[in-house]
Amino acid sequence: MTERMSPGCLEVAESRTGTKTGGPGTVPFIGTIDLPKIIDNGEDAPAIALGTADREHGVLAVCDGMGGAGSRRVLVDGLERSEAWHAARLAGMSIERWVRSDGFSFTDPDMESLEAGIDESLQRAARQLPQRNPALKSKMIRTLPTTLTLALWNTKIDGSVSVTAAWLGDSRLYGMSPQTGLFQITVDDAAGKPDALESLRTDPPLTKCVSADGPTRLHRGRIILPEPSVLFAASDGFFGYAKSPLHLEAELLKALWSHSDWDGFLAALKRFARQTAADDVSVALALLGTDSWTEFRAGFQDLVEARCSQLQQLDLQDAHAARLRELGREATELAREATELAEASLEQAWRRRTKSYYRHALSEGPANG
Repeated sequence: MTERMSPGCLEVAESRTGTKTGGPGTVPFIGTIDLPKIIDNGEDAPAIALGTADREHGVLAVCDGMGGAGSRRVLVDGLERSEAWHAARLAGMSIERWVRSDGFSFTDPDMESLEAGIDESLQRAARQLPQRNPALKSKMIRTLPTTLTLALWNTKIDGSVSVTAAWLGDSRLYGMSPQTGLFQITVDDAAGKPDALESLRTDPPLTKCVSADGPTRLHRGRIILPEPSVLFAASDGFFGYAKSPLHLEAELLKALWSHSDWDGFLAALKRFARQTAADDVSVALALLGTDSWTEFRAGFQDLVEARCSQLQQLDLQDAHAARLRELGREATELAREATELAEASLEQAWRRRTKSYYRHALSEGPANG
């Protein structure tokens, strides 16, 4: 079955300032989190969550402007912004235009059309930018650089949910199901291809991104979601400050298990992001494969118990290691203080002894010739 959408079929379930779900004119069990570090100046574009009223089809997307590579300040609508800020929003608007265009299909999306639309938008904007100082030559500098991650979901006749993913950069697409727990769908464009834990430890540079410097070629793939699942796209501000992927999963499970409704779950994730992130955060989420939050939540009981037990052991080991490190620092400080005291005592004892020590020393006189 090919589902073709008219622009009016999609309803917005996204927020420009924080979190939003439910309510008149929105789609249930879809929401966004947007937490800029600087209000109105975050380099993440507002997360996108669009879905049909029955949630059989929809799109989630995040675009994270790359502040290092795109730090140059430019004027956008009379306001000074970074190129990264501008790029993320241009990419986000290109996605929205694409999914709202006549003839758009969730089952057979024309990715080349999306790529062309992004390129046209970025290159048009690039032509309006002031010429870059030719003395500034660096592979790290890009024109209008941003990451992009999106997911299109399509509920099939048999009830399974097919997800088409497209991405470039290190914003990620995740799922979370009672059978698997948290699972990562996309693969970062990061130097050395580190796994998720190593990436947290080393913060590797990106090897690819969307920019006005070259044609956009998105990675793409398709999976069938384990049902039911929470599907979410997230910028690295959401997952990049967790201690490990296991700790990120634990926060998600804690948020899910501690709240009896979807809005409470989202609010808990927002609090987690506020407490941990040192960067802009954008997340777009949807609960798929079920119409009951209560049933979905109940399916996680065994997983919550197993993961919590595992994490408690990991945290105990970590606390033990931290205590040993603290004891090591204390021992080092005690050793330093003891050394200083011993040297001072020696100096003091020596000063008391010098008079008698030199009592019979010969005074300097003329040397015999």
